[in-house]
Amino acid sequence: MPFDWTPLLREECDKAGIDYFSSPYDFDAIDMLDPYVPAYKIGSGDITWPEALERMARRGKPVILATGASDIGEVQRAVHLILRLNRTWC
Repeated sequence: MPFDWTPLLREECDKAGIDYFSSPYDFDAIDMLDPYVPAYKIGSGDITWPEALERMARRGKPVILATGASDIGEVQRAVHLILRLNRTWC
């Protein structure tokens, strides 16, 4: 999805009274989405990418962590990394 759609999508969500969410899959998307999302959603495919987890956790927003493609060790590592930097809950 083109980044320039984000403000328009957020505006429409605001009109409808719902939160706008989008899962970022690279550093540019993490940075670009920050002013538009109330929380970060990390896709299960990115649970083993600690640099991205850290970048999102440092924003101080709630983090939603998808775990479907992960084993328990990967989940534990991700949760510990996020909680070390951010204790904001949804």
